[in-house]
Amino acid sequence: MQEGIATSEAEYTKMWVKMPDGTIMDTLTCPTDRTTFLVDHLNTNTFDMMITSGHGQTRKWQLHHPDVGREGFFMSAFGQVYGHPYADPDVDIISTNPKIYFGLGNCYIGKITNEHSMPPAWIHTGGAVLYTGYVIPEGRDSYQLGGIPAYRTILPGRRASI
Repeated sequence: MQEGIATSEAEYTKMWVKMPDGTIMDTLTCPTDRTTFLVDHLNTNTFDMMITSGHGQTRKWQLHHPDVGREGFFMSAFGQVYGHPYADPDVDIISTNPKIYFGLGNCYIGKITNEHSMPPAWIHTGGAVLYTGYVIPEGRDSYQLGGIPAYRTILPGRRASI
């Protein structure tokens, strides 16, 4: 049994939910700015995987792609990962359940340059026990996308958020 939620980085309010029986609901909507919505879901301690794509930097993930649009960012500073919504106050991610962070389409999201970088913050306050992400620009010759079947194999019956 695999279940989870997925949201669109390019189309506002677009969301899919995969139910425990495998049914996919695609008529649901999420907020235009998904920042707090996603942080709140992570903070429930029920999601075992976070998969991201779009623009990334060593301490920032841009939720909307290709431009910033009307959405915020996930950011990190001093070992804390947090949401920085478009128009609302910052909200900390404090998730203690073990999870995999899989930055399959973000440039530099796996690169550690200092105490503000994403990987240590996800490990410290986001619950990541396995963290993977690019340390170089992601592009047409990038191969991390091929890792998805491996994650599906090791996470049967888990809940994922993307």
